[in-house]
Amino acid sequence: TRGNYRVGLNNMLSPTDATFIAQIYPGRRYTPPSTTPTRPDPISRPKPTPAPEPTVRTAPGTHRLTVTNRLGQGQRAEYLELYINRRKYVFHLREGERDQQSIALDLPAGTYDYRVRTTSVYTGMKRVWDGQRYVERRQNRSLRGGGSGRVRVSGNEALTFYGSYDRGSGQLRVRLGQAR
Repeated sequence: TRGNYRVGLNNMLSPTDATFIAQIYPGRRYTPPSTTPTRPDPISRPKPTPAPEPTVRTAPGTHRLTVTNRLGQGQRAEYLELYINRRKYVFHLREGERDQQSIALDLPAGTYDYRVRTTSVYTGMKRVWDGQRYVERRQNRSLRGGGSGRVRVSGNEALTFYGSYDRGSGQLRVRLGQAR
């Protein structure tokens, strides 16, 4: 074992062991002794009470708009700029380090124009000539893109970025939508 941990010799069944054995073998019952105090079994410790959900606190007259960005399948990295309500917000994701990022905006009720610019790095296989034959090689490909739209804020909302590749322009089209 690690950390100088020792169990030691044990020639007694714990109440938890005896109860478990009684459940496995039908017709057996076990009543723990009430005269001898036993120390609590480390396996049957009471579970901690889960922390209550955090209360969303916003300034009076505002609503919480949570915007989330995640790396997609085959995506290695993404740098995304979101412009909304005359402010710039940056998402910088990298596979294995930060696959997801969220920001919380407190905005008064209303409709807001947004604009998105992004550079995404994807990994894929490409067929290339190596001088003798065609071989498959892993290749990173950087794609730029963006999008714009309007967001209506009338309560606490959760939105996420969605993107698709436009073959005609060779760019990504990005929009904000309801979180799924």
